[in-house]
Amino acid sequence: MAKVATKAISGNYLTISFVGGETLECDISRLAPEIVTRLAMHGLSQKVGDSYASAESVTEAAESARAQWDGLLGGEWATRSGGGILAEALSRATGKELAECVDAVRRLDDKQKRKLSGDARILTAIAEIRKERAGGSTIDLAAMF
Repeated sequence: MAKVATKAISGNYLTISFVGGETLECDISRLAPEIVTRLAMHGLSQKVGDSYASAESVTEAAESARAQWDGLLGGEWATRSGGGILAEALSRATGKELAECVDAVRRLDDKQKRKLSGDARILTAIAEIRKERAGGSTIDLAAMF
């Protein structure tokens, strides 16, 4: 379906502007406190849940969720990724705790992450992690030819 509306938030107002010209203004201050709380809890669930949507492991998911919550507690709406498989590989390659590696990866810019990702020790650790995650699933490779 084509985009039918845009949304804008300003203060206590959510304005939804539909393509045909109709608008809906939602003033949150007009809602009962119980509804505001439920909306907040729904939004919190979505925000924290979105943080681990692409996680490749339970460990990565938990770290991403924790990083999102910690960021919100610190007043940050947008937080950087929990470090993902790169942080897990760094932990394996160095023997450092995962949390310490997550912090280290978070401090890197994209260029530094690419450089780290190309290190032979990190590539080996990533390969091991992916092999473990693949579990016992096998494909009959001979049948492909």
